[in-house]
Amino acid sequence: MSLEASLLFDVGGRIALVTGGGTGLGLTAALALASNGAKVYISGRRKERLDEAVTSHTSSYTSSVINITSISGMVKVSQSHYAYNASKAAANHLTQMLAHELKFKCNLPLRINAIAPGLFSSEMTSSGKSEKGKTNSEDVKDHFNPAGRVGSEHEYAQVILLLACNTFITGQIIAVDGGFLTAVPANR
Repeated sequence: MSLEASLLFDVGGRIALVTGGGTGLGLTAALALASNGAKVYISGRRKERLDEAVTSHTSSYTSSVINITSISGMVKVSQSHYAYNASKAAANHLTQMLAHELKFKCNLPLRINAIAPGLFSSEMTSSGKSEKGKTNSEDVKDHFNPAGRVGSEHEYAQVILLLACNTFITGQIIAVDGGFLTAVPANR
């Protein structure tokens, strides 16, 4: 058995559906998977962004669903975004319930996991202070982030690839948050 990273993280021949795949972390996930041999489908609310992403980046399977939630669905602190936090908590719960139900009641060869990102540079997390609508490390000071910086696209892509190719992980919510949940109470 080889433990080479190229074999451990091989997503070649896998099929992926990335929701929100036209921008931000969704686009990063789609590119990471496609760049490593997966057949990727993307969906989202803005058709023009999806068309742009496809135009710009077009170059016997087990299936994997990777939901993108948020650490906001795991914290007990409201952050004054009640509906958003509740929707992400629901997505986390749905991930775990579907992983169980589809395997044990339907016997489908489908793994379902979620990534709960913390602060990453994107349009959504921009405070309007930084260039090109991106969050910068200066913005992190007020976010209780022990890492002291925002996450990188590279770090996010590594987790996407891990969940896409590791066939033993299912029903998990993986926080990629620079240690945020160690500083803020979580529902654990």
